[in-house]
Amino acid sequence: MGAARILQNRSYRISDENIAGGIATMEWPGRLERLQTRPDVYLDGAHNPGGGRGSWRDFLEENFAGAQGVPDFLELCATKRWTR
Repeated sequence: MGAARILQNRSYRISDENIAGGIATMEWPGRLERLQTRPDVYLDGAHNPGGGRGSWRDFLEENFAGAQGVPDFLELCATKRWTR
């Protein structure tokens, strides 16, 4: 969104509706991407633990609020220092 605002300030004709539409239809492979159903398996390629936790918290609230049980998830960090 920041890039679109910069371009708007440089006289490019990008409407707020264009920005909203672009964000609404954006696909970001590897970020909360569903790989399969039954059971649902999601992949999240967050590059740091904080990004992963925030994304998952929002995702679970939006998609599983009121659901019985808690979805299982696995978080891996191969190149980052990680503590539990």
